[in-house]
Formats: sequence, structure tokens, C-alpha cells
Amino acid sequence: MAVQAVYKERSKHFYIGSSADTKPTATAIPPGSLFWENDTDLFYRSSDAGWVETQHSFKRIAGERQEDSGNGTDYLTSMRHSAVSDAIDLSGNASTLVWDGPCIVNGIWVETTIASAAVTLDNDTETKLTLPIAIPIGPHDVPGLIFDTSLVVNPADASTGVIRVFFHPLDSRVTWAA
Repeated sequence: MAVQAVYKERSKHFYIGSSADTKPTATAIPPGSLFWENDTDLFYRSSDAGWVETQHSFKRIAGERQEDSGNGTDYLTSMRHSAVSDAIDLSGNASTLVWDGPCIVNGIWVETTIASAAVTLDNDTETKLTLPIAIPIGPHDVPGLIFDTSLVVNPADASTGVIRVFFHPLDSRVTWAA
């Protein structure tokens, strides 16, 4: 699989590839750019010294348990992966259903700065997280925020910008460990 430049902004780039791929020459790209190895789930940040492995916000572990668990901790499993939404255009005040079921939100990727009005991430009709205007472009950590019915991105009337949401879908027959 070849390296893909999936996001470019004047000062940074975001690349996706496998560990077998040759990373772009760090001197040819802006410092602070990110490279994600999709087979190892490792992130690298470019610097003057080359590509350096970095701790990244999307590496979260979410615990689940069986609904009929006797003590609340039976059948605990750990997951280190997230699904990623399509790019969500915030203009036009159109709500976007990201996931129609329970999930855990792990992060937000801002592709184009949110402007004019804030945006909410809603659990059906309940606001769980508000993204402010002028939030910087790039990754933003959301520490395992649970949405138990659905995940909806709800921009205000004047919102603009583009985001993606990183989330872990949960089986509706499974509940989370407290």
C-alpha cells in the first residue's frame, strides 16, 4: 500500500501508510506533520531530526462487558481501534448522524477551522460535547466519551468548517464497565 497524503494544510500534512512504506522525506514537509501507520496504529510526527514516534490521542482503550454480567466486570475486553467518520461539512446547519447506536468517541480531527458558531456532538438530543469556534486544525483528544443511543454532529446555524470523528462502535447488546 502506498503512502497517502490525506490532509494538507499550509503548515502541516497528515499521511497514512503501513509500516513497510517509506515515509516522506521529513525535510520536504513541514515540521509537525503526522504519519499514521495503519497496520501498527503508531503515530509519527515530523521534526528537524526526522520522523519521531509520538503518543497520540486516538490510542484509547475502551472496556466493554456482557449485558448479563453477574459482577459487572465479566468478559472484559480491550479494544485499541476506532472507526472514523467521513468528512463532515458543518455549513448549512444540517445535523449529521455519525453512528446510529451506542459508541465511545475517542477524538476529533479538525480539517478546516470551525468558524462563526460552535458545534455540538449529541447523544440523540442530549449535548455531550461542544466544539468551540477557532479550535485549531489537527487532532483533539476526547477521553472515551460514551454515547449510549447515537452520535450526531449538530452545527449551529452559522457554523462552518470540516471535521471527522474517531469513535468505537459498541454492540447494542453490550454495556460498558463502570
